[in-house]
Amino acid sequence: MTVVDFSSNAPMPLSLAQLSAWLTSRDAVTKGRKGEVDRATEFEVASVAAWRCQMEGCGESLREHFSAGRRANYGYLAHIVASSPSGPRGDPAMSAALATVAENIMLLCDKCHRLIDRVAPDQYSADRLLAMREQNIAEVNRLLGALRFPAARAIVVGGNIEGQSVGFNLRAVEQAMWARKLRLADHVPLRFMANASNASVSTQAHYWQALFHSLKTEIPVLQNQLSGNAEGTAAAAQLAVFPTHVMSALALTGRLIGNATTVHLFQPNRNAAPDALGERWAWPATDGKPADPKRFRVEVSASSGAKEAGLLLYLTAALPDMELPFVGLPMVRIVAGESSHTAIAGQPDLDLLAVKIDEALRLLQDIWRVERIHCVLIAPASACVLFGQKLQARHHAPVRLYERERTLLGAPQRGAFVPTIDILPAQVSLPDSSASISFT
Repeated sequence: MTVVDFSSNAPMPLSLAQLSAWLTSRDAVTKGRKGEVDRATEFEVASVAAWRCQMEGCGESLREHFSAGRRANYGYLAHIVASSPSGPRGDPAMSAALATVAENIMLLCDKCHRLIDRVAPDQYSADRLLAMREQNIAEVNRLLGALRFPAARAIVVGGNIEGQSVGFNLRAVEQAMWARKLRLADHVPLRFMANASNASVSTQAHYWQALFHSLKTEIPVLQNQLSGNAEGTAAAAQLAVFPTHVMSALALTGRLIGNATTVHLFQPNRNAAPDALGERWAWPATDGKPADPKRFRVEVSASSGAKEAGLLLYLTAALPDMELPFVGLPMVRIVAGESSHTAIAGQPDLDLLAVKIDEALRLLQDIWRVERIHCVLIAPASACVLFGQKLQARHHAPVRLYERERTLLGAPQRGAFVPTIDILPAQVSLPDSSASISFT
């Protein structure tokens, strides 16, 4: 065979046979194979990749061309260890043995295939590509496996909180649902109570006036989603609730959602690892373990026959009674054995807390028979929603919720508690105001 030196810039005669030989050599690099991969192996490689490029960060569909719009095979079978010892990542001992092994082949788009073989072959070692292939297959299996999970309608409850904006990552929401063996219905969550940035201080009157204005249209939308009256939707069999809002708003959300359907509450986790499945919505690793029966307890001060009483949910922290706006009333406290922002570590804790909330409300309404309950919630977001869910009794006493005023850093005194909303059996209203919204 005549060897032709292509390194010179000088023109040279080239026979058709020489050109054909050079094209064959070129194609061996750009296609990554010489026709030795059989159809069964091709199908296996493409199947585990779900017919998408396996390059990390690409994922391009290789079944349909974006221009022609025709379905075909637009992928390239790229050898991790080259099928030829002289190819990229070739190995004299292993190239031939691995040439037809599916585990040594990646499905790539043209751009990514040229990247690893011609543009930057030194940056893509066999070990790196093998790890990339394995991670891609695991991710494809996880994503497609989620199709087996029941669909749940996601409700994202979030607005600006005391001057801090709240953002939601849809991918994190989906991943958190997958971890609970759920998948997102309708492909997009329902946003609820997403207040404007100019209304973010929950102890100011205009905050709740603005929120009530939007709730008059948002509540019917939520109720339609729950009942299935929305156009083209069925009643939600399951709900996934992602709450980040002031505590009074979260309790109201729980009252609106109720218990008519299966509700999965998620808890924002500020300590979640950045790469955790679901990121900030990932439950701590303790999720799934039985809750300590002594984790929460109900403490009671003797009732004196008063018509009003206080209900305090102290899970994140506890306060001296002198800081409360209703000092002197009989009190029922639901407290954690150890107050912390991680007081709710998973669903077992929520199940146990639900029992304690029922116990407290039964005491206040059925035994003490109070006519109004004053409530301060210092608890994780999921616990606040759960509390609202428990306010479903048709004739429950009105519940007045409070939020603490903001104070400047270094101020000698902490802010006072201000009443925010009254939750009644059939409506929510603003204290000392005619503003109200019916639940029916």
